[in-house]
Amino acid sequence: MHHNVQVGDLDRLTVVRGRLLGRLARRHDRRVTMVVAGAGFGKTTLVRQMLHDPVPDGSATDIVVSLRAPAPDAVGFLQLLAEGVSGAPVATADTDRLVDLIWARSPTHVVIVVDDVHLLDDEASQALHDVHDRLPLN
Repeated sequence: MHHNVQVGDLDRLTVVRGRLLGRLARRHDRRVTMVVAGAGFGKTTLVRQMLHDPVPDGSATDIVVSLRAPAPDAVGFLQLLAEGVSGAPVATADTDRLVDLIWARSPTHVVIVVDDVHLLDDEASQALHDVHDRLPLN
């Protein structure tokens, strides 16, 4: 499930970073995997490449939210995540609802990918931290 991101066809001239893709392939075994670099270094392209290689046995799913300015507030951000996890519109969402939705997917590993996470305000960042703290290690 990819929410609000265009995976699309990758450009033939895109540089494939095998070492980094190898690290991202293990994202389902970790609580947090971060891709950090300056503007223009290809973080979004790397994530797009990662999404082209889903887990073949279906034991994991990626929920992707690609943020753009202005980013949603905490309630809107949690709603985007909840809709990504549930695969359907969600009338309202809070931390409890999102955690319940993720637990309901068990034993499937759920990976939340937030592109441009730095755009979140403090309240939305705290909500993401709260969700993280309430979920098990993958």
